[in-house]
Amino acid sequence: WLADADLVIEAVVETENNERRRIARDLHDGLGPVLSAINHYFQAYLDARPENKEAIQARLQMVIGEAIDEVSRISHNISPHILEKYGLMTALRNLFAPLRASGRYEILFDPGSVDRLDPKIELTVYRCITELLNNTMKHAEASQVSLSFERHDEHLYIRYADNGKGFNVDDKNREGMGLMNIANRVESFGGKLTIDSIPNDGITAHISMPL
Repeated sequence: WLADADLVIEAVVETENNERRRIARDLHDGLGPVLSAINHYFQAYLDARPENKEAIQARLQMVIGEAIDEVSRISHNISPHILEKYGLMTALRNLFAPLRASGRYEILFDPGSVDRLDPKIELTVYRCITELLNNTMKHAEASQVSLSFERHDEHLYIRYADNGKGFNVDDKNREGMGLMNIANRVESFGGKLTIDSIPNDGITAHISMPL
């Protein structure tokens, strides 16, 4: 039992380290270039002729807006305010709203009878769903996403699926999909993640977690 506990602790530590690296990458790759652009346009504004300042100012304001959006995105991923205040289901509806509005995805969302949960479980589930959704948007070329919840006998059951191009679940060389991070998060609460997928036939993820 102690050996299993050590493995779970090691997995949780590794997951948190991966989370820190992801945040650092977001700051470096996402916010860093935007701040550099702000510095560039500000210097250009200082050096510009009076007749050119208005155009540079407009561009500078746009880039500052991009920086604000990027900070909001990063902070939302770390600890979503809506999740803390209104709970998991509202946070997920908020997450899906811009995808629905874009018209690119059909979102099927069934919260079942699930209401508020333990805050640590809500945050864990939210991060798992955002990781799965990121995979769908980056890799799957999907047009439909479905997410459903069921609470039964003090267990939480989650089903996430997309209709994208799928992958070979036996391929050990998959990188950048974060599935190990998801599994580690779920297992740290005594839960289980299973993935069903074959090439050209989408993906289905099942998460079960004791409450």
